[in-house]
Amino acid sequence: MEETALGQSVELTEEDVRLIRGYLAVAANSGDQQQTVEDMFQLAEDYGAGRNGKQQNEQYAFYWYGQAALQGHTDALDSLAHCLSKGSGTTQDDTAAVCWFTKMAKWGSARSQNNLGWAYANGVGVPQDDEQAAYWYRQAAEQGRAVAQENLGQCYGTGWGVPQDEVQAAYWYSRAAEQGRVGAQFIIGAFYELGRGVTKDDEKAAHWYRQAAEQGHAEAQSGLGLCFEEGRGVLRDETQAAYWYRQAAEQGRAVAQFNLGLCYEFGKGVNRDLDEAVKWYQLAAEQGDAASQAQLGLFYESGRSVAQDYATAVRWYELAAKQGDMHGQHNLGLCYEQAKGVDQDYAQALDWYTQAAEQGHTEAKNNLGRFYFHGFGVSVDKEKARKLWEEAAAAGDAAAEANLRVLREER
Repeated sequence: MEETALGQSVELTEEDVRLIRGYLAVAANSGDQQQTVEDMFQLAEDYGAGRNGKQQNEQYAFYWYGQAALQGHTDALDSLAHCLSKGSGTTQDDTAAVCWFTKMAKWGSARSQNNLGWAYANGVGVPQDDEQAAYWYRQAAEQGRAVAQENLGQCYGTGWGVPQDEVQAAYWYSRAAEQGRVGAQFIIGAFYELGRGVTKDDEKAAHWYRQAAEQGHAEAQSGLGLCFEEGRGVLRDETQAAYWYRQAAEQGRAVAQFNLGLCYEFGKGVNRDLDEAVKWYQLAAEQGDAASQAQLGLFYESGRSVAQDYATAVRWYELAAKQGDMHGQHNLGLCYEQAKGVDQDYAQALDWYTQAAEQGHTEAKNNLGRFYFHGFGVSVDKEKARKLWEEAAAAGDAAAEANLRVLREER
């Protein structure tokens, strides 16, 4: 159970007492003998966490929270409501939980204020109401409750229940991050990286990514790896980049698996190992990562570290291409032009080259120029060919430069 900051007692109404006794009438009694209300609460905590010689038992925890709650112990009342909301040690009852959250929130419990905000945000036990959610998150956040600060940051970041305001979002995420909230640490790191709600600052971005990464946050680990690879906010260090990519990749983060595959393919921060590269590309590709699908296609087309298989290459290229990956589109165009793994089809090749070229793929522009020059799958249009080759040549494509020379000599 979470801790609360109240540690006080309140006076219960007769109805409050009746309700709690009703819960206790069907609750499991551990048989422990406790003299003071604080002892009762601590015993509930021990059963809830399985500590101080007590085996974890949610039913016994609920019973002793109830006994302490009967005497108005605010932390116990908070925990009783939490148990009702989760069905921990008792029958789940969202409506009853919200009633207690509301009562405790009005008495000033930051924990219940946050929980009440969550209930309104998700429409659990009450009608969904973003404005009420933001209101109660704010009450808890202003008391310093970290999870509520993170939740309020999300409200401002998305415009849920309050006007969207990235400056306010950054403020509350920062408050939560400083208290160790891992999700907030990652998000404020991203805010500093992108300059959202704060002045862009690569060093602060890397700092917060590291804070979250060291707590095991996969997205932060991936982001920190990129910081080390590119030397943004930290000294460039390919070994550290590969290390953090691996931490994220082993948690299933597809973009990190792709980046780790690149590290192994090109020997960046690790010994070059094409088998490892294929392994990580495969894992990411199976999750739908388009860049990995295109890269894996290259391995099957070339037969590097896998048996050469044009049909499999085409399958991966097509998956990437249909997601808009320009490398997959270009390579799929080549397969259709050269009849690798598919029947030769200039119309298909033209379509995929066009899609890749429109995204700025230099080789696709050169190949598309060839199609217009020779009339492959399209009417001859040497002027269009010239423009495409000029664009590709300006980007450094040697084949396009050679094609332009041929075109000039022809004139």
